[in-house]
Amino acid sequence: MPKADVPEQVALLSAAFPRENIPPETLSIYVSKLGDIESDLLAATVNRIIEESRFFPTISELRRMAAHLAGLMPPEPAEALAMIRSCEIKRQVYRRDGSYAYTEHEWDWSRLSDSERDFCQEVLFKVGDPQDFEAGERRFGWDNGFQKVSEQMAVEVTAKALANLSPARLLPGMRPIARITGGHGGPDA
Repeated sequence: MPKADVPEQVALLSAAFPRENIPPETLSIYVSKLGDIESDLLAATVNRIIEESRFFPTISELRRMAAHLAGLMPPEPAEALAMIRSCEIKRQVYRRDGSYAYTEHEWDWSRLSDSERDFCQEVLFKVGDPQDFEAGERRFGWDNGFQKVSEQMAVEVTAKALANLSPARLLPGMRPIARITGGHGGPDA
């Protein structure tokens, strides 16, 4: 990212929250700590923060938003569970005489992005299959176990994502629009 863009984006943030009296030393810390974020991603991050925040953001909030906009943040545990359920396919198999024999169980991961699929598959690998094939029913307490492991993994994935945002890029279809354009410097400037 061009270093000139970082001060511009930090200045835009400062202008968008005029009630906050941010010392120049603090703004220089923001510039140094956000320097690894790609230009378009930082612009989109600043724009989203200006639209959604009531107060001047912390560096951590900015980095989390950048990781979120780049698709690096893991899903929330309940969201991951919903993703798993949406990918689970069950088919009942019947005997020739028409009586029920068993239920086939498989996964269709095509609905998820690559990062969502990888995260859900890794949690699923650690927790195990929700179906007890010998008993022919769902494992008792599986949902709670899935959410617990998902929470633990989310902490690891989040820490890794926030440690280095230099390879992160803005997701396709999103566009950066936070630029200083003159005017009063507020959120709609």
